[in-house]
Amino acid sequence: MKFNIKISCHCLPILSVLLVLLFLFPCSASAVIVDRIVAVVNDSVITLSELEKKAEPLFNQYISYDMSPDEVAEKKRQIMAQVLPQLIDDVLVQEEIEKNGLTATDQEIEQAIQSICAQNGITREEFAEKLKTQGYTLDMYKKQIKQQIERSRLIQSEVKSKIVITDDDIMNYYANSVGGSSYNGPYYALRMIAIAPDDPEDPASKAEAEARAVEAYKKLKDGTPFVDVAAEYSTLPSGADGGKLGKFSADEMDPFIRDIILKLQPGEFSKVIDMPSGYQIFMLDGISNTQDIEVPEAEKEEIRKQLYNQKLEERFQEWLSDLRAKSAIKIML
Repeated sequence: MKFNIKISCHCLPILSVLLVLLFLFPCSASAVIVDRIVAVVNDSVITLSELEKKAEPLFNQYISYDMSPDEVAEKKRQIMAQVLPQLIDDVLVQEEIEKNGLTATDQEIEQAIQSICAQNGITREEFAEKLKTQGYTLDMYKKQIKQQIERSRLIQSEVKSKIVITDDDIMNYYANSVGGSSYNGPYYALRMIAIAPDDPEDPASKAEAEARAVEAYKKLKDGTPFVDVAAEYSTLPSGADGGKLGKFSADEMDPFIRDIILKLQPGEFSKVIDMPSGYQIFMLDGISNTQDIEVPEAEKEEIRKQLYNQKLEERFQEWLSDLRAKSAIKIML
């Protein structure tokens, strides 16, 4: 929790009296003043006691009883140097919350606690007892709820609305995580009309297949959609699906076919190609950075949520970095 200390001119007479009293009645040797300002953030200050309270969990984790006083002092200094920027960010965020009128009301905090109790099927008293066993009081938890509500509103207004997760994002993530590949394209979406002779060894049958391929090509040149020509002429099962082959990287194609495909623009088709298996016409349906992979429906929303949270954190850190750059921050640790 942060304490933003602001001194107004109305407090000066009181401070003057306190200074006089301190002069007349100096502190005893045992009463040592240890608090001081460690950072100034715009119009707010962060005190040493506030920083130490924030860093206390890390003190408990990284400082042991077998360390010398000098080692303890150095470790504390290192930890506080790491924690202070977090505390500065907290102050900046709170200032933005107050500036934009995003503060949570007591009623909203109460509703949040009632909702938590209802979801867990416990009474308010039982909830308070559970908090007590974890070292929290209800008031401490209310402050946390307040911060969560306010920060959520700030993120919503400054960051959240600018994030969009597309189906391509999901497919790309799934392809990389399942296949372990870092390849990001391009992938070439291909369609093909294949016309195979009934008997490859029979010249008449082969000539008939060639004639049908030429006829199909003329229809394409006249403007008939490729999918319609494929459905009518292709002898492969894929003809029913408009000749769709799928997406391939350049390395996955036969060198002969690759040379033909790479010369096409999306929407263009090749001439009739004489292949050992028959006659083929290729069409470049499009180019993208994602491969055709079926993502299980059960995983789609989980991936979307994961990518969303990842982008949310990235955008929030960018926004926070800009906020730091525009703020007056002085560190005196």
